[in-house]
Amino acid sequence: MSVRDPLSTKNKILDAAEDVYAGEGAEGLTLRAITERAGVNLASINYHFGTKEALCRSLLSRVLDPLYTERSHLLDVLENINAGQIRPTHVIAAIVLPLAREFTRKDQTANRIAFFLRISSDPSPTIRTFLSQQYRHICQRFDDTFVRSVPSVAREEALWRSRVLFNALPGTIGNQNTASMLSELLLRPGMTIKDLIVHFGTVIEGVTTNSTDVEALANLILDQAADTPTMRALKSHLPSCDENMLEHTTRLQWEPALSSALRVG
Repeated sequence: MSVRDPLSTKNKILDAAEDVYAGEGAEGLTLRAITERAGVNLASINYHFGTKEALCRSLLSRVLDPLYTERSHLLDVLENINAGQIRPTHVIAAIVLPLAREFTRKDQTANRIAFFLRISSDPSPTIRTFLSQQYRHICQRFDDTFVRSVPSVAREEALWRSRVLFNALPGTIGNQNTASMLSELLLRPGMTIKDLIVHFGTVIEGVTTNSTDVEALANLILDQAADTPTMRALKSHLPSCDENMLEHTTRLQWEPALSSALRVG
């Protein structure tokens, strides 16, 4: 007689909820839709999660916790190396590169990418409350570092400029524009990690420091972050610089999923 694995059932429910949300958004995330997709009954959801809100929180944590942890780690590395010389481009790199790594994973699915695109702009109170509470300390840390990166600009003005630029809710590192801009860049032929840093860095430096020359800074960030999990993973999907050509077969593994997610999202 086989023994039922409760963790398997729990993950099956979360997988189903993720698929439903990616395709239909918060409006379609009903218990009926989840149970039908997962092939379980309502009692299973009640047993593992208790409420729909608890299920949503578990779903969001499963997907977003690793991303926010990775962003924090990358910012730690860059801030420890650069100390008082931290620049807005360092901060934006710590925001963008982990998401780029997530989008370009070889095993990435269109549903997971669509999930990221939806969650960044979802107005649902349950989701917005979770994001603002769960990642408040991380968002605050990024805000504080960003303000330190532009000492000549008052805190309120620095944050206002970054909010206007990236339309961030609830904080600097959770927004739809960043994800959409990143997706568009990743689909450009020949895009490199350095290109991503330069594209975002040029804009953020332009509105905060009046400097748009970030080529040397991008090269420095590539060197400083070379041993981080983010950069090691990204290098297997994207070339670091123009002279490091990406094998076409590698790109084909994630590009269809990203293209499909943009249509879904």
